[in-house]
Amino acid sequence: MLPMIRRVFAVCASLLLVVSFVSAAPHHGRSASRHHGRSASRHHGRSASGHQHPFSSAASARVPVNGHNSAYYTQVPKEEQLFKVRYLVTYPDVPAVNSHISIYLYGHIPSPLPGLSLSTFTLTGNCPTPFTISHTLTDFNRPIARHGSHYGGPLTVGANEILFDQMVMLWPPYEEGSWNCSVEATARLPDQRVLFSFGSEFVLRWPLGEGEAYVPGLFEEGEREGYLV
Repeated sequence: MLPMIRRVFAVCASLLLVVSFVSAAPHHGRSASRHHGRSASRHHGRSASGHQHPFSSAASARVPVNGHNSAYYTQVPKEEQLFKVRYLVTYPDVPAVNSHISIYLYGHIPSPLPGLSLSTFTLTGNCPTPFTISHTLTDFNRPIARHGSHYGGPLTVGANEILFDQMVMLWPPYEEGSWNCSVEATARLPDQRVLFSFGSEFVLRWPLGEGEAYVPGLFEEGEREGYLV
């Protein structure tokens, strides 16, 4: 009798062990799956945040840049550009032929970036013929970075100011007409990620329109520089 009772207990114990194992296995699978999914999702999200997604066309990039200007973001979306713009001021806006244009850009770089001191600046466009100018930012005397009272040097982590001025001229000077222009300014890290990139389209014309008074000078009698008042 005793051996039979022992065999019954052994069978019951084996059944309980099997049932426990079978019940635990699906639960473990679901838990692992959920944990893996959450972990992979978080990891994937962190990974993706380090990448930039170029615009498929210029037409998709018409997000305006904050400030007094007619510029819009180009190359990659605003939120993916590494230089965070506070504001961009262009004067005059729109540029006027035979006159200076002045540009002031203020923004910040939130965290250290590899190769920041070797960032390149590229100016491309068509006005009225195609052009491309590209150098490391420190090789330009305009635009130029400013930090407090110090002019020149690379961009740095934290606040940055960038200043630019240029005489807008066509050749021959004072030729009557109008010209469709497009310009894009892009700063990149050595790994080609975009710090900032803006574009603008405008029309240059001569003579100037109503309300734009011009003081004669350059290439005229006295050879004084012309400017707008």
